[in-house]
Amino acid sequence: MSRPLIALLTDFGLADPYVGVMKGVMKGICPDVEFIDITHGVRPQSVIDAAFLLATSRAHFPDHTVFLCVVDPGVGSDRAALAVESSTHRFVAPDNGLLSLVWRHLDDPEAHRIINPAYRLAEVSATFHGRDIFAPAAAHLAAGVPIEELGPPMPDIEHLAFARPHREGAETLIAAVVHIDHFGNLITNARQSDLPRGVAPADLRITFGRHRIEGLKTTYSFVDAGSPIAHWGSSGHLELAVRDGNAAERFGLAIGDAVQVTWPMGGEG
Repeated sequence: MSRPLIALLTDFGLADPYVGVMKGVMKGICPDVEFIDITHGVRPQSVIDAAFLLATSRAHFPDHTVFLCVVDPGVGSDRAALAVESSTHRFVAPDNGLLSLVWRHLDDPEAHRIINPAYRLAEVSATFHGRDIFAPAAAHLAAGVPIEELGPPMPDIEHLAFARPHREGAETLIAAVVHIDHFGNLITNARQSDLPRGVAPADLRITFGRHRIEGLKTTYSFVDAGSPIAHWGSSGHLELAVRDGNAAERFGLAIGDAVQVTWPMGGEG
């Protein structure tokens, strides 16, 4: 039998001991556990950024992985501590919308509130639930504790208001920037499946702020250095970039900013 695996995603960075301490707690509970760090560079307190990164990473992990995700601007408030189980993976996170994107892609997800004191540390800090609540819960799940032991079921979870793009009329999709990567590429929540069938990539018009990009290209080499480009990125999401440049700096966009996608009449659906 393979060793249990916990994948971590946080906004803690690596300059402080927070990530190491959580791993120490989990090793104390489940000594055989292995760790994979998805990233600890989520923008501080950016739940939508974390939600996107989790949703686009999850499918590349083996079955039975436990995902420990801590981006928690509401730590110490009455927001729930959440555990979710699907047919393939389990998740531990604050109930603040972080799981709302991945939730849509899970088979029969089951959510539970983490309240059983047997599966958290004896003393719980008001400001470090990652160490005292979420890490112990993830380790106990990895060690084989049934999810229902953590606490009562929840009928639903918190969903982000702009997690999904929405249509305006027959020819417009309103998307939002949900991630800015290390290169300054602007990644939106729009996917090809959000557009009508039969719309050609070359016919799409992308408008954001005072800027516009006509048509989608396949990859960066289709434009000159310094030129803007829109394309379907490696995550399957609409991405705005500048070849050999930084689109976030060039266009002044931030996470949550709107991006309008329009197309000519004639698409199906």
